[in-house]
Amino acid sequence: MARAWRWLAVASILATLGMALWIYTSQELGADGYLSTGLALGPPSDTLRYLINDQHPPLYYLALRGWFDLAGRSFLQARWLSIASVLIGEAAFFALVRSLAGGRAAGLATVVLATCPAVVAVAATVRDYSMGIGLSLLALLVTLRAARRPAVWIAVAAAVLNAAALLTWYFHVAVLVACVALLIVERRGRRTVAAALAGAGALCLPWLFFTVPVLLQRAAAPQAFGAPRARAPVISEQLNFLTQFAFGE
Repeated sequence: MARAWRWLAVASILATLGMALWIYTSQELGADGYLSTGLALGPPSDTLRYLINDQHPPLYYLALRGWFDLAGRSFLQARWLSIASVLIGEAAFFALVRSLAGGRAAGLATVVLATCPAVVAVAATVRDYSMGIGLSLLALLVTLRAARRPAVWIAVAAAVLNAAALLTWYFHVAVLVACVALLIVERRGRRTVAAALAGAGALCLPWLFFTVPVLLQRAAAPQAFGAPRARAPVISEQLNFLTQFAFGE
């Protein structure tokens, strides 16, 4: 029976692959996909200088540049990094849920994740969110295993993956909070997890040293670029937006 749930997860992950390749036309890269491609193809020094003053970390764009150098430049090649990242993330999600709740829950949860329209759209889009999802789920899985089976190599892997995820998207802070919770729940591997998180912080420190002051400044002054003060939406507008987001109507 456990094998059946595993194959269900595999089928769901393959469904994500098929839908991600199908939902866009051959020359469509998704929302802001052309901007991501431009940042990847530009001089790395210019890209880093731009991203220091932006709300996106640099790792995805540098990885996309490396992928272009390795595989060539085309519309399809631009999307493969995002697709592969989400597929790896879904596989890590299956392993994570299986370790927490068993094979049945993992199989069903992976079906829900893999067929979620938002996840498929992220997989098809050339944006840092795709690699961020994959790295965050993989980092959470490895950090959990570091807590349950402490070892030096697992701690190193957890440190590298958490650092890579944070340098891909800042939403990984939520995963780091979950990892801190492991320090409380999993007592046996507390030192291993603490060492992994400390290592991740050390790896990210050079980038965060330059970008955190910029992020704090943007948070304190959200009306950047001379935009007029936004009007607070009424409840009906919020419900309409949620309906459009969920059902595309």
